[in-house]
Amino acid sequence: MAFSVAQASVFVAKNGTSLERAAWRMVASLGGAPAAPWAGGDAGPTGGARVEALEALSRHQNPDGGWCRGIDPDYTGSTSSVCATVAGCRWLELLGGTGTEIAARTRTFLLARQRPDGAWDEDPDVARLTPPPPPKERDDESRPPLPDPPPWYASGSPATRLWLTTSLAAYAEALDLAPPDRVNAARVRVARDWFDSAHFPNGPLIFWMALRLFGSEDDSAVEGEVADEILRRSIGGIRNEIEWERLDLFDAAWVLETCHAVGFPISHPLVASCCERLLLGQEFDGGFVSLYGVKHRAAATLFGCAALSRYGLVKWEEAREAGAL
Repeated sequence: MAFSVAQASVFVAKNGTSLERAAWRMVASLGGAPAAPWAGGDAGPTGGARVEALEALSRHQNPDGGWCRGIDPDYTGSTSSVCATVAGCRWLELLGGTGTEIAARTRTFLLARQRPDGAWDEDPDVARLTPPPPPKERDDESRPPLPDPPPWYASGSPATRLWLTTSLAAYAEALDLAPPDRVNAARVRVARDWFDSAHFPNGPLIFWMALRLFGSEDDSAVEGEVADEILRRSIGGIRNEIEWERLDLFDAAWVLETCHAVGFPISHPLVASCCERLLLGQEFDGGFVSLYGVKHRAAATLFGCAALSRYGLVKWEEAREAGAL
């Protein structure tokens, strides 16, 4: 079917959380343009949608700055999670929340949880204090239900530690959530672990976050040849996911966000492939399907349309004319 932002709007309105619905209205009010850093007041052209979205976002954050309670739908516990904080940072960026108290608390949490070697790892209490979920049926045909928290929230896993350090360093740099020396310490840790066979990335998430971390590097914390090799492997890893048709639409949106953040033009092969996958991946109900489960579909639709907008591929006026906004 041909892509329709009007149908996507109806899907998010019907199936999204309060956060997802408010964020959708904010993105639409900006015509898909990136949100400027928060300056208080009524958020300018976004009206009350941005205020509402930030208020909804804050309900997923603890006083210590850590994230929880479903900001990642796979984790509904109330203990501050380092893994869930990656999701919190992604939302902060979408909403332009750099100057908010939410961002300030996140900064405090990240600096407190960063290890002396520059890495971040999950808190063992996340798995220990969260009760197991009651048995339930599969919610769709994509995969069996996962435990809450899922297995990758385990502390002490080299792969999880590398993913967390890569992702949080990239967001900390982009959103001013850590001083340069802390970001560079994480960057050096990632570069060291990247070439260690015991730590080498075994999941695609690490590839596009490494592309963002090293694609935007403007200092000498890591030798140029090392950074170039990480970038080469990252782009190759993403390309393999696309060629083998393993890139979920939720992830395709994340890759497209990364490509825009590092300045890839629409003609770049990764950009073109992700755009095509998203534009052709809309279901008849208006949403993007995700093998991560139905609870991820509204976010996949929101982030997917926002990412496509960065490249001028979403005509938001169609949704307004159809009365879908």
